[in-house]
Amino acid sequence: MSFTILPFSDESPGGPTVRGAVHRPAAPSGDGLLLTHGANFDIDNPLLVSMAVAFAEGGVTVLRCNLPSRQSRTQQQRRPRPNPVLDRAGLHRAVRCFRQTVSGRMFIGGQSYGGRLATMIAADEPEGIDGLLVLGYPLQTEEKAREARTRHFTRLQIRALFVHGSKDQMAPPQLLREAITAIPVETRLVEIEGAGHSLGSANPKEELKVDVAAVTYGAFREFF
Repeated sequence: MSFTILPFSDESPGGPTVRGAVHRPAAPSGDGLLLTHGANFDIDNPLLVSMAVAFAEGGVTVLRCNLPSRQSRTQQQRRPRPNPVLDRAGLHRAVRCFRQTVSGRMFIGGQSYGGRLATMIAADEPEGIDGLLVLGYPLQTEEKAREARTRHFTRLQIRALFVHGSKDQMAPPQLLREAITAIPVETRLVEIEGAGHSLGSANPKEELKVDVAAVTYGAFREFF
């Protein structure tokens, strides 16, 4: 293993506590990537772990960050209800904290709900952010929901890489492809054949034919 995994936290007053795990490469490139989870997951989600490993092996320092709504769960709340206002504030603070430890470029993103929050922060508070990595954008298929979830795209001035499943029922690739045309800077959509919204196989009886983390890291290196 060419990296170490260490706890990462900031409990200083003035905002939500930042908690997560950082993958520090043995030979860091200087670049950093902050990733957060979907609404029903946390940083131990296998997708986030595999992404962190692939990127850290490539020299990128990666922070897997738990959103505040996940941090505050009780034993009775296996899946606490997300709090978008609090979670956005927590993610924004995590970006600021992690930025202080990154000497090169700073990228942010996440899976589904977490990826959407990252795009909203990049649209409205872009300082210190150099790029976006969005894993399974939660577009939904109803016209009204699509409009509500992409209204901020027109304000994005940061290049974004979207990784998406070809069988994603929350956001069919063609609809997402149309939606991201509203982003006024360069974007790229990488489609994972046979994957569903969580970027695992949409068919439980079949395995994906590709390593999603490896494909994502390769696309990331090429795009950025």
